[in-house]
Amino acid sequence: MAELYGKFYSPAKLLSYGKVQNFSIGSRSIGKSTGIAIFLLKEWMDKGHMFVYVRRTKDETDLTAPAYFDNAVNILMDKGYDIKEFSYKGGEYFLNGQLCGYAIPLSLQQKYKSGNYSKVWWILYDEFMVAPGSGARYIGGSTNASAEVDAMASLFQTIDRGIGKAFRNETRIFFVGNAG
Repeated sequence: MAELYGKFYSPAKLLSYGKVQNFSIGSRSIGKSTGIAIFLLKEWMDKGHMFVYVRRTKDETDLTAPAYFDNAVNILMDKGYDIKEFSYKGGEYFLNGQLCGYAIPLSLQQKYKSGNYSKVWWILYDEFMVAPGSGARYIGGSTNASAEVDAMASLFQTIDRGIGKAFRNETRIFFVGNAG
């Protein structure tokens, strides 16, 4: 696995604990996002497990989602993986013409309640920590600190529900943040 990830972060040890919520917090530019993006694309190619890319707001999502996986795609192609085309359109990711993932703004998670996410196994909440002085705000602001946690719990429940049962107990979340 190290050969595939090279200088980028591999989530293997983090996932070895078998937890639903997986936090990757570290210095900026150490490869956390790229490593997890590689992992998510491999999960789709190897197992058909789809993903959801989450950012806090629609503006953030619209700005980052189209190019988020570009570095991971290039790395996988350089390593000989069969990627003829990777694209993003209208909140959906496609690999070789097949839907493999979604981009959902956390602030709009209620809008996505009726979707079928039964093939989604992974949620990636990128930049879940707000850097001090960045001007970014948590959902709910300072007066409703639990609103963001509630929104993520609601999105998780939407994605992890199964047909004929409340939970599939298959979905896992990566929370990725910078520590300064």
